[in-house]
Amino acid sequence: MLPLTDKDISLAAELYGGSFSRAWSEEEIYKLTRLPGFIGYICKDGMIILNIVADEAEIYTICVRPERRGEGLGKQLLKEGISRALEKGAKKIFLEVAVDNRIAINLYESFGFIKVGIRKKYYNNTTDALILAKEFL
Repeated sequence: MLPLTDKDISLAAELYGGSFSRAWSEEEIYKLTRLPGFIGYICKDGMIILNIVADEAEIYTICVRPERRGEGLGKQLLKEGISRALEKGAKKIFLEVAVDNRIAINLYESFGFIKVGIRKKYYNNTTDALILAKEFL
């Protein structure tokens, strides 16, 4: 697992497109890498992208190739992302997750994330998203 750089943008777009119904373009990912608080880690089978503003981080995505799910890679990516966010001064981390994505919700809850809100029809204007957060004191 290495920091996500410009040379990884094509792979990042492929990983995201293989995991979600609405793919991110290479241009969208490139723009994310230019955010002042960008944190991204990638390997051939998964990635995590976060952004930090002040002392709060938001996880934009974690994705793992479907054929590699259930092997602990998502857990490794989340652990790496949290670690890097804390190193950069994050005291709280937020994320959104589809209410019907039980596997992801279980992963986040295993790391101590709790429900702090809901966004109605957040995904494709049909599926609600849970807002989860974890504070680090």
